[in-house]
Amino acid sequence: MIITVTMNPAIDKTVEIDQLLPGGLNRIRKVEYDAGGKGINVSKTIRELGGTSIATGFLGGNAGKTIQSVLSHTFRSGRQYSCRC
Repeated sequence: MIITVTMNPAIDKTVEIDQLLPGGLNRIRKVEYDAGGKGINVSKTIRELGGTSIATGFLGGNAGKTIQSVLSHTFRSGRQYSCRC
């Protein structure tokens, strides 16, 4: 079991386009949002490799709610702790 701590979690945004036209109009075909940050990325990689990991860190505001939602669907551990600070 590896425990990771992400001090600065982020929402990663990935866009998909058909072709990159430098200086031209690039139309987005698909947008994906994902939870990211070094510790979160390490925990996701450990999981993909068949290991177990606990991702910890600090979340706040609307971005924190989004990250928590994404991680609860990704890891489905059922354990979430929060405090009002």
